[in-house]
Parts: sequence; C-alpha cells; structure tokens
Amino acid sequence: MKTILITGASSGIGCALAKIYAENSHNLVLVARREEKLKDLKEELEKKHSISVIIEVMDLSKKENLEILSLKYKNIDVLINNAGLGQYGKFDSYNLETDISMINLNILTPIILTKFFAKSMKSGSKIINIASTAGFQPVPLMAIYSATKSFIVDFTLAIQREYSNINISLFCPGETQTEFQQVAKRPKSSALRGYIPTAEEVARYFYHSEQSNKSFVIYGTYNKLLIFISRFFNKRILAYFLSKRNLKEKVLSAVLMIFLVVSATFIPLENV
Repeated sequence: MKTILITGASSGIGCALAKIYAENSHNLVLVARREEKLKDLKEELEKKHSISVIIEVMDLSKKENLEILSLKYKNIDVLINNAGLGQYGKFDSYNLETDISMINLNILTPIILTKFFAKSMKSGSKIINIASTAGFQPVPLMAIYSATKSFIVDFTLAIQREYSNINISLFCPGETQTEFQQVAKRPKSSALRGYIPTAEEVARYFYHSEQSNKSFVIYGTYNKLLIFISRFFNKRILAYFLSKRNLKEKVLSAVLMIFLVVSATFIPLENV
C-alpha cells in the first residue's frame, strides 16, 4: 500500500485519479482549496475502500503552504502535481491578478513541490507533473496557459535526466470533460475526433501508465498525432494556424486522415 499525494484533487482529473488510486488500495493525501468537495470525497472514498484519506485545504499558489506540505508529509510514494488554472480570451482582457495566479500555480507550484519533495523521497518514489497538449504549441486566446504548460513540459523532460533515484514523469492530457472549460471560460471545441474523453477515462489511462513506469505520456491517438504533426511546423505558423478555427478544422481533417492511415507503421505513438 502506497501513499499518493494529489494536488488539485477536488475535481476533474485530480479527483478521478484519487478514486482510481483508492480502488487500488492506496492511501491518499488530497490537496485543494475547496473544503466541502474534499470532505465529500474523503467520506466517499473511506466508506468504499479500506484506506486512509487525509485532506489539506490550502492555496497552493502561496509558497509558505508548499513548504508546510512538504515538511508535513515526508513519506510520500507518489507526488502528482495536478493543480492548475486556465483562462480563455485575449491577453489584454485578462485580469492581472489572474495572470499572476496562473503563473504561480502552473509553474512555481510544481517546481517548488518537486524541489521540496525530491529531497525527502526514498528511492523508487515518483513525481508526476500533469502538463497539457497545449504545452506543445503557442495557443492564441490561451497565451499564458499554453506558455505555462510549455514550461512544465521542458522542465520535466530536463530534470528526468538529473534524478536516478526517483522517477519523474510527464503526463499530458488534451481537451477533457472537466470544470476547466467553465473556469477558463473556453468555448467547446468542435473536436475533430468527435469525442471528448471524461476525466475518469483520462485518469485511468494515466494510472496504468504510472503503473507501467512510463515517463512521457500523451492521452489519445488524436493528441499524439497532433503533437507529432506540430514538430514539422515553425511556432509562428502554428500560432497562426491555431488562431484560425475554421481553417484549422479543414486542414486538420485532411492531414489527420493521412496520418491515421500511416500511424500504425511509421509513427511511434506509445511513449516510454
């Protein structure tokens, strides 16, 4: 039985991960700002499963809370840096305080938690940073969010090579059915793939990937193909392309059809 600490655990992928780890008899430390949701989740999981669930209600954008968390829990087997914030709209329409909170929560929080926890984790422990497929291209109308996720992608891939005693992994979901759409005020994508996965589906895929010790995981064939294709384009072209929703749909439809045909033979979709 391991102890798993999950940030941003009150909803979405974080909440779904908590339920899946509980199903598999792991103790949990769940961290988020919304006390009632955490209390309800704790009650549900302890009632269904013979595990311990500790909840920590705190604002993870504040450094002092991160230090308290790391000092309090020194025997964590898996740290999942899942907490994040998004905002949709033109850059000059953003509230500055929201911008700063997004940068703090999406970048500084996982950096600080990784630094603090890595020092006390025993050999074989794991740190998982949840980024996004938005981290692989500049996304107009989500400029700060995509930039913060790009930072996490590069940061995680870099420090993977610096630690030999603990496993550091990067998990990247794409568009998912969570509260994120409402919080970020982002309109629904027309989703060429025709289906947007639930948080539970994404979380279960990530859980099995973690159990298989995968260090770089992208959810879904559509997202893997999209990221593979983006490697061949200059970022300025990508930004222009992503700003043209109608053009994007038409071009991607044609390109993805071609890549779907050849993917099984020529494209390494599974990451290790």
